[in-house]
Amino acid sequence: MNDKAKMTVSGQEGTMLVPGGYTLRQLIGWELAQLAGDDGRDPASMSQLRKEAGLPNGPFNWAAASAAEKAKPIDDATLLDIYQHALALPIRPDFPFTEPDDLEGIQKLRPSVSTRQFPIPQSDEWLYDRLYGAWLGRCAGCTLGGPSEQWRPNTRERTMRYLTAVSPDEWPIKDYLPESSPVSDIKIAWKRDATREQLSYVPADDDLTHTVIAQIALQSAPTPAAFRSLDLARTWMRLVPYQVTAGGTSMMALRNLIIRYPMGMVGSAQDDSAFDWHWIATHCNPFREDIDGAIRADSYGYAAPGQPELAATLAWHDVRVSNVKNGIYCCTFYAAMIAAAFALDDPLAVVEAGLAEIPATSRLYA
Repeated sequence: MNDKAKMTVSGQEGTMLVPGGYTLRQLIGWELAQLAGDDGRDPASMSQLRKEAGLPNGPFNWAAASAAEKAKPIDDATLLDIYQHALALPIRPDFPFTEPDDLEGIQKLRPSVSTRQFPIPQSDEWLYDRLYGAWLGRCAGCTLGGPSEQWRPNTRERTMRYLTAVSPDEWPIKDYLPESSPVSDIKIAWKRDATREQLSYVPADDDLTHTVIAQIALQSAPTPAAFRSLDLARTWMRLVPYQVTAGGTSMMALRNLIIRYPMGMVGSAQDDSAFDWHWIATHCNPFREDIDGAIRADSYGYAAPGQPELAATLAWHDVRVSNVKNGIYCCTFYAAMIAAAFALDDPLAVVEAGLAEIPATSRLYA
């Protein structure tokens, strides 16, 4: 397949590129904004490419990209040429960060620390209590934040206004969100079953789904320590429909896996070397440094209590399927912190254990 053929799904271009109905113009607008900012490409070149794509300069705006579709129609082939040109531009010489994707490269650039493993009590009862607490905390946090997830902007100030209009005693937050508030401009129209009046179970949530999926993927490996990217890919192919992925990054990676490799190959391959994981994570995927990998981190911390280095390694085999650079690091960072939290009581020490597993030369570390 040539590059342009790979840019299509079943011979269709444009809206089929991104699950969820985004257009090719929107995809490229998001990509150009990311390359100019987070990726360290030449801003002047990106500005010129934006102009060629009929997109305004400045931070990416979905509505502006949609308006450009009507104001200046451009055929898909031209847009794809702009896209390929943008990806081929080198990182500018003064970009101050070094951010590898491979595990060996990441580990070489970690800060020096005295230990990457912490002792925990050898007690099944103690470990069960900690694991159960971690899972309940995960469920409580996702349920608490669910109803306000779609607020724009989703800020501390907005949550405070919503709650204090109910009662001054509601802030600082101490319970799940009430279903309604006297404020007229803030409404809950999403995950109402997670509000305190309706809450009777833990509602479905993509974060929680991916935590469970990772547990299943870990168990599909011969041993948890032998877990590889292929184990995750097989689990996704078997159990994860598009709608469950929710986040753009994992949707894109799942789509790329499907359009690039036959299902039989995913099922029969012997190891990770049969797959171009970088292509799977990056092809038409401007979300590749988003937090979608981070929401999948928890299970790898659970699987390696007291061993943040092992947790980060397991998480890397997962997150490299869909993310690169800081999208990888945020996942390994969280997994390492969760593993360290089994053994450490000092929150700062837990954060430091997480930082110890990502490149000191990265934007996330800075």
